[in-house]
Parts: sequence; structure tokens; C-alpha cells
Amino acid sequence: MRSTIGLSLRDETIFRILATLPVRDGSPQYRIRTEGETYERVTTEDNLEDAKG
Repeated sequence: MRSTIGLSLRDETIFRILATLPVRDGSPQYRIRTEGETYERVTTEDNLEDAKG
């Protein structure tokens, strides 16, 4: 996930997509979570990057 203002993400943090959500402002949304977190996040596709680079 790309770092945005207000979020402090470690380099190379890998998120797993848990579910797809309705499109918002023309971009698909996803529920995501990292391995060590107990909560989920919601983000749009334009904030995601392929983990393979």
C-alpha cells in the first residue's frame, strides 16, 4: 500500500486483500490487512501497488 498523509507504514509492508467492495470515485475498493494487525483497513485500488514490484 502506498504511504499517504497520516499513515505511518513500514517499508515493504505486505497487505492481504480480504474482500472487494463497491467502486468509489471510479476506483475499486478493498478490505486489506497485514499479518500482524488485528484490524482491517479499507483502501481504493489506486493506493495499492503490486507486491512483486
